[in-house]
Amino acid sequence: MGGAGGPGAPGTGTNGGPGAANSCETGRIGGRAVPLAPRQYVNVLRDVVGASAVSDNDAAASGDFVFDTVDLPWITTSTLDRLLRLSDGAVESLRGKTGTFLGCGSLLDDACVRTGLSKVARRTFKRPVQPAELDGIMAVRQAGIAAVATDQGESAALAALQAILIAPSTIYRSEFLAGVVSAEVALTPHERAASIAAFLLDSVPDEPLMAAADDGSLMARPGLEAQVDRLLALPRVRTHLTRLILQAFNVPRVYTTPKDSKLFPEYTPALQTSMYEESRRFVEDLLWTRSAPLGELLTSRRSFVDASLAKLYGVAAPSGDQFAATDLPVGRSGILTHASVLSVLSRTEVNSVVARGLFMRGNVLCLPKIPGPPASVQAQVAAQLDAKSTQRELAAFRAMTSPCMGCHQQFDRFGLLLEAYDPIGRHLPAQAQTVDFTGLPPLNGPLADVPALTGRLEQDQLFERCLSDRTLSYALSVSNNSQERCLADTASPAPASGSIRDLVLTIVDSPAFNNRSKEP
Repeated sequence: MGGAGGPGAPGTGTNGGPGAANSCETGRIGGRAVPLAPRQYVNVLRDVVGASAVSDNDAAASGDFVFDTVDLPWITTSTLDRLLRLSDGAVESLRGKTGTFLGCGSLLDDACVRTGLSKVARRTFKRPVQPAELDGIMAVRQAGIAAVATDQGESAALAALQAILIAPSTIYRSEFLAGVVSAEVALTPHERAASIAAFLLDSVPDEPLMAAADDGSLMARPGLEAQVDRLLALPRVRTHLTRLILQAFNVPRVYTTPKDSKLFPEYTPALQTSMYEESRRFVEDLLWTRSAPLGELLTSRRSFVDASLAKLYGVAAPSGDQFAATDLPVGRSGILTHASVLSVLSRTEVNSVVARGLFMRGNVLCLPKIPGPPASVQAQVAAQLDAKSTQRELAAFRAMTSPCMGCHQQFDRFGLLLEAYDPIGRHLPAQAQTVDFTGLPPLNGPLADVPALTGRLEQDQLFERCLSDRTLSYALSVSNNSQERCLADTASPAPASGSIRDLVLTIVDSPAFNNRSKEP
């Protein structure tokens, strides 16, 4: 699924990927084969083979998901090697238990083994399995029996199982639209189920989702809603979507964001953990406990603090070492003013108007990407970064200097508004200054502080629209840049009152998610 972009990540990717026909004229992408990310493959192995199919160390080494897909790579040699090694470990985890796994008293029972393998293939292929495909799988087993005649067919059955686990139909999610001659066509029920599973389960469809594809109920709105509601009630889906929102705001990076220990001695690994935990609890409470409107991600002052964060924020500390719900001071506004986000968007010793401004522009508003500085001024940029000037002085210099002003006026003003918070997220009311956004649509006009900014964004659902577009890009496994106009034209954003359920339903029922263009 590609790597993560930095601040302002939306719009940093390359166009499309293998088989991804970018058809902005119709607002659809073409039929494609979408490769599983290594982390998704780990989930598939654990879901299908068993929880012990992949060790925790191997799972951790297979990477985390990223919210902003920047490309859609082919399965590379190194990735395929990783998948092969993971599949080796998965099948070996069954040795001595293979008969139980396949439901066979004897692994020399051809009919029983074929039935057991067909059930596995149906799940990993994400569709019914053709007899000819099963014939090929059984041919692998037959060769294994000839090669290893000493273990009652177990090595042969495991070889056939591994053939399933590394088959193209397992490691790709296909949308081939074979035989279609019309300009546009809906995904089949099983293709739709596979897309929903990749989005919400980060894996292959579970049995209820497969059953809804088998009987076609997934294609009607009531059946779709029933499956979405069922999935959103699952702890793993809630955890996955919570992490997705945290990734959207770069919260996990707080663990790898250093600070000058002399300037910020309180910024310890324990405080970093508290910062992450606050944002996680905040998102979980908003999404699942309160089912609140998603716009409250930027406006709610309700949060969760322990003693160290209470001191940082200037609120009453809870008793003991526990986290407790509290209302943050008036100068705070949603996750944007959480210490986790503000720390990540700062340098080691000072704030970064540029990083904070680019983040607001790209990640919160989905405004078009700003190019990096031209080579002719890079030495000048380096000198500025080494200077002892304040962030406001540097921003004022850029606002009056060509060619800097042409780009920086598009995002520096967001960063200047966030200058009221220091590099570890403390609120500094004396540093707050009104910033004039005149000439910067869609804001236009002066804003006194971050709460005024988030209130303005809520008024026109600007953040909700951006989050909807970014989430649809994630669900489709395409770069937001390559399909930016297409996605905006084909998927309505969640309404201002919309919860996470509304957003998910809007996406999985949208034409962009379900329809494809026939490739020329």
